[in-house]
Amino acid sequence: MVPHRKRFALVSVSLLIVASLALGCAPAAEQPVEPAPGEPVAEAPASACDGNVRFVILGYGPNTPVLYQEAIDDYMAANPDINITLENVSWDLAHEKLLSWIASGDPPDISVIGPKWLPELIKLNGVQPFDPYVDEAFLGNFPDALLEPLTIDGKVYSVPEALSTRLMYYRTDVLEEAGYTEPPTTWDEFVEVAQAVNAPPEMFGFSLQGSGDESIWYYTYFMLGNNGYFTDDGTSAGNWAVTRPEDDEALQFMVELVEK
Repeated sequence: MVPHRKRFALVSVSLLIVASLALGCAPAAEQPVEPAPGEPVAEAPASACDGNVRFVILGYGPNTPVLYQEAIDDYMAANPDINITLENVSWDLAHEKLLSWIASGDPPDISVIGPKWLPELIKLNGVQPFDPYVDEAFLGNFPDALLEPLTIDGKVYSVPEALSTRLMYYRTDVLEEAGYTEPPTTWDEFVEVAQAVNAPPEMFGFSLQGSGDESIWYYTYFMLGNNGYFTDDGTSAGNWAVTRPEDDEALQFMVELVEK
C-alpha cells in the first residue's frame, strides 16, 4: 500500500500563516491524491491536526533563521499546544530537497519556495492552496500584482515571503567633487563616472555582489535594463534561456565593469 502523499502549504511573510495552519490544521483533502501510474489509490486522511508544524525556510544569511526562531519561540510561548520545528535549507539545495520530500511523501507543512517552482510542484500534487487557511482580509494585505503569479485556476497557492525594491544610490558629494552634478543615465556615462571617482582601496567607483545566492539578481538589473529577459523569445511564455544578444551584452558589461 502506497502511503498518502502529504501536500504542503507555501510560506507567508510572517508567522500569521504558521498560526493559522497550526490552529486550524490541515483540512481533509477534497479528493484522494492522484497516484502515479500503476500505484493503488490511497485514501486521504481525515486531518493532519496533531499540533506539530514543520516549517522550512530558505535563509538569505545567518540572521534569517535566528529572526524566524525568535518569532516562533514567542508564538509557541503563547500557544503551548503548538510545536513548530524550524528547518533552514540553502537556496542551492532547496529545489532538489523539496522534490525528494514530495516523492517520499514527507514534505514540510509549510515551506518557502522560489516562485518559478510553483507550477512544477502543483503538477506533482505536492502543494495545496492557501485559500482554506486565510480570509480575504489577510490576502488584501498584498497587492494584486504580487498575488496574480501565485494564483492558478482561481486558487492562491502562496503569498510573498519577501519583496525587495532595488535601486542604485550614489553620493552626491563624491560626484560633485569629480565634477558631476547629475547621476549617469546611460551605461557609457555610468562607466565614465565610476572611473572618475574610483580610487581604491579607499573608494571604489561601483560595487556589486559577485557570488552567493543573490548574485544572479545583480545580473538581472543590467539584463532587464538592456531589454533582455529570461526566455528565448523575450516573453513570459517562452522557454527558459539567457541566450539573446541583449542578455549577452548585459553580462559582458558586468565583466567590463570589473576589468575597467
